[in-house]
Amino acid sequence: MEAVTHWDDLQVDHHELGPMNARWRTADGVRVGMSRIEVLPGGQSTPAHVHTAEEELFYVLGGSGLWWASRMETTHIASTTLANATHFKPPLGDKSVSVHRQRRT
Repeated sequence: MEAVTHWDDLQVDHHELGPMNARWRTADGVRVGMSRIEVLPGGQSTPAHVHTAEEELFYVLGGSGLWWASRMETTHIASTTLANATHFKPPLGDKSVSVHRQRRT
């Protein structure tokens, strides 16, 4: 990746497996990474997971969905929401959701 890159110039990877259905554009550095994720209707950005060696922050650019903060707790989130958790799932039938993810190890 070049030192300065526009999001639109990054490769789009479509992740579709089980409940995952999202398009990712990722820019990774040595200790920090950023992704722009388009979660498709009814899909999830990732499977539920927990990190022990890194943090993730998610910022919702557009759309709305459910944020799974734990196995038992969900919160409705929409544009301009900043969340520090592991899992995002738009409600079934909703439009796609654009999410910005920043990761730090």
